[in-house]
Amino acid sequence: MTDKEKKAFTQWPGTNKFYCSGRIMMGPDNHRAFITFFLILCPEIVYIASPSVYFIKEHDNPGPFLVNLFFTILSLFFLYRCATKNPGFIPKQKPPFAWGPSGALTIQELMEDSFKPKEVPCEGNLVRLKYCVTCNIIRPPRASHCSDCGVCVEKFDHHCPWLGNCVAKRNYREFIAFLISTSMLDISTMGFCIYHIADVWTGEGSGTSAFASAMQQTGPSVALLLYGFLAFWFVVGLTMFHMYLLFTGQSTHEKIKGNFKIMGENPYHRGNYINNCMKVIYGPTPPQHFNLRAPAAKREDHIELSHSKLAMVAGANNNEEKAAGTISPSEIHIVRENSPDGHDSR
Repeated sequence: MTDKEKKAFTQWPGTNKFYCSGRIMMGPDNHRAFITFFLILCPEIVYIASPSVYFIKEHDNPGPFLVNLFFTILSLFFLYRCATKNPGFIPKQKPPFAWGPSGALTIQELMEDSFKPKEVPCEGNLVRLKYCVTCNIIRPPRASHCSDCGVCVEKFDHHCPWLGNCVAKRNYREFIAFLISTSMLDISTMGFCIYHIADVWTGEGSGTSAFASAMQQTGPSVALLLYGFLAFWFVVGLTMFHMYLLFTGQSTHEKIKGNFKIMGENPYHRGNYINNCMKVIYGPTPPQHFNLRAPAAKREDHIELSHSKLAMVAGANNNEEKAAGTISPSEIHIVRENSPDGHDSR
């Protein structure tokens, strides 16, 4: 790929992995999403080959097959969406992802080395904003730095080990749908397997020998029932936990850190549980802050200080060192080296 053909994803400052020329973006440990894919798909292949075939042959009933097929497709679709959708990454202040000259504020604070958390009104309450020394940005409310992905994420919930990707502002809705569809798939699989075992047992008669014969004939259903039972506590338990977070307007990160206990109230609570849920489920998907398919920058930008203004400030304060530490954002120029004239491209 030549310099002219290079895309912005080749200069992504995080640890994410890209496929199809940047069209698909996944987490650094994306192999876990493939493991989860097979943990869902393989049991359903066994289910289709045994219990569902039994119901079709013996009872002319395709219902168990169609129900599980529906939930399997839903689960795998939302798994794909969660694993490949940008969760709300906030680019570091480096080209080609820097938000133009807006980086001046962070540069000023770095030079002064005296950044203090700021409080801004949000949802009718004061919320503290923090500075990320890794990404050189002031994080918006509810954002946090993901050490796995190497960038800050808006409304960060957690970095999911089953998806290999962050769950946050832009893909939390899909994550809830993934949990619900997977829980329903697990419950329906166990239910139909129990039905299969009970139906065969009834046909064999009563007694211990009939039960043993039924177990032998329904071996795949027995194995699926045990597998589903083990998965049930994790999948359904996780679903219930996130439903609780959804209705109370919290994230996993906020719940674990106990942010709202320290603050005394949840500033993002919208009055009742239904409103909290509707905001996530029916709210618009926030736009992403970058275009991975945009042309790549030829060389990184560098910061250039206006020496004439430095001299003026130094003269006024009679202290050159102090002047260098009190430069206003307007005195900092972002010079793009890939611009034809070498001047500020704002």
